[in-house]
Amino acid sequence: MDEKDFEESVDALIELKLHKDLNLPEEVDVNWPEISEQTYVFDRREKEAKILENFTREDVADWLATHITAGKARRSLTVQVCGRSLVKRTDSEPTRKTGSEVIIDDVVKFRNSLPAFPIWKVNQ
Repeated sequence: MDEKDFEESVDALIELKLHKDLNLPEEVDVNWPEISEQTYVFDRREKEAKILENFTREDVADWLATHITAGKARRSLTVQVCGRSLVKRTDSEPTRKTGSEVIIDDVVKFRNSLPAFPIWKVNQ
């Protein structure tokens, strides 16, 4: 993507974020997640648009280089879905280890065995 196309894409995204709500359901769609997630950042779209004004292709390239193409921040998740005839049930442990892989045999038991952490909310 050349510089002109990038700037047009960023400008279109800014315009989309600054678009005024035309009716009450649109406004509810924007604000209700702030209430339900207890973040209460009702000017989120304006803040994001302000950040996008100074956004460059180099910012995107740096982020991609750090998080996607290589780097220490890159992680991967591999999921294999098997049919019922291939799933082996174990009553003792929800997971088993084969080499460097961990296979989850019982998703419900595995989920219930995970520690619960508090959900952090942004309060401004």
